[in-house]
Amino acid sequence: MSKTSNTTSNNPINTDGAHATEHVRNGDILLANRAYSDAAICFENAHQLSPLSSAIAFKLGTAHYQNGNDEQAIIALTKAHNLDTLNLNILNTLGAAYGRSGQIMESISAFGRVFEIDPGHAAAAMNCGRLLLSTDRVEEAEAWLAKAASLRPKHAETLRLLTEARLIMGQPRSATQSGERAMRLDPENFSIQLSLGQAYLATRKLSHARNLFLSALEKSPDHPQALYFLAETEEKLGRAAIAKAYYLRVAALDVASDFRTLLGLKSALILPVISQTELEIGENREDISNALDTLPRGPVADPYRSGGFTNFYLAYQGENDRDLQQRIAAFYLECCPALAASAPHIDAAPPHQTYKIGIVSSFLRNHTVGHLCRGLIEHLDRQRFEVVLLRCPILPVDDPLAPVLEKMADQVIDLPDDLEKARDKIASIEADLIYFPEIGMEDLVYFLAFARSAPVQVMGWGASGNQRNSECRCILICCRDGARECD
Repeated sequence: MSKTSNTTSNNPINTDGAHATEHVRNGDILLANRAYSDAAICFENAHQLSPLSSAIAFKLGTAHYQNGNDEQAIIALTKAHNLDTLNLNILNTLGAAYGRSGQIMESISAFGRVFEIDPGHAAAAMNCGRLLLSTDRVEEAEAWLAKAASLRPKHAETLRLLTEARLIMGQPRSATQSGERAMRLDPENFSIQLSLGQAYLATRKLSHARNLFLSALEKSPDHPQALYFLAETEEKLGRAAIAKAYYLRVAALDVASDFRTLLGLKSALILPVISQTELEIGENREDISNALDTLPRGPVADPYRSGGFTNFYLAYQGENDRDLQQRIAAFYLECCPALAASAPHIDAAPPHQTYKIGIVSSFLRNHTVGHLCRGLIEHLDRQRFEVVLLRCPILPVDDPLAPVLEKMADQVIDLPDDLEKARDKIASIEADLIYFPEIGMEDLVYFLAFARSAPVQVMGWGASGNQRNSECRCILICCRDGARECD
């Protein structure tokens, strides 16, 4: 068996004369000048003259791959691989061709084989991570990309992909770390600015996020994502008028219909953090009421992924929000009836002596909500109740209270930053009661509360005015640090 090779080939180009060599030379020139189709013709001619040369077969496969012809690339690269089974460059390119053609398992197998032969092959680890990320296998992608980043710590694209994976996983603090490393390596990279800006936005580093989004928009003034995230940043900074103008700019672009539907709602409902006068409050509420009467409805498959939101600042106005919140919830349900999904165990739950309680929150950490829940988690009678913490992103990292609450609970589940997957995971524990300490402070929790995930669903005090849907039947008020006696 031949030794592992990272060069173009580990067996020489055997030709039937000067013709094959000439074809290869011409093909190399054309390949370097990105004339991929003409290069493939040259390498095909050389391959016909020297069919046992893995080097020529590899060049032919590379030309087809660069030209976007994955089917022909796979044929040529498979021939090259059969001739030189331990050549890592051949395997890596073959994995890339499989991945781009949609043959995911074959692609992962090829990349895995590269890494098995050479655990230090950073390119294969990155390519595998990128492929897994594109197919929504995010946790696996993050693990591969973290390997690649450790092997090649100064590779900006690897760090950018790692940042994106961590954002999707609901880990913006970790995403900030990899994003800042990528930014130091390539500070003018648009995609890096966009990813790191999102991490800053999620961790409330708003001025940093704003600067990055503005810089990205200098490169691409009408980029929908950059404009939308800038609008969100301005909204969180309390600049309602500026944010609304940016949202309207996004809506005027060629964006998906479900996104445009929710942008209409967003533009209508945007509020200042603190209203200046009672007159302003009255005008804002009248505008919202009129908009809810006239806004066009349209189908929205996933309101969380499409930009849906909780109208958090309405509660700051000190008015009775029940009617407006019910109408906002009705808007979402009309656009996405699947929000009202029911867990399979609801109608078949048998009577039992120990009841499972799931607590769903983004704030089971060093936060007011976390401290208020502490007594409840600690003191519920374990002869009668099992307590499961269902933690929504942002997941607690280096938090002093989170591990304390973990030890008190019987089980801890970290929910993915994905509405359907999170809803399915909550349903899978078959809880008897789901408790939402707060609804309306984070968008994912808001939308999770629309579903019927347990026979009984209860809401707490935290921003409870921000949600009025049919599935939360009770309000739980905890007394004296959330401890033993509750109404």
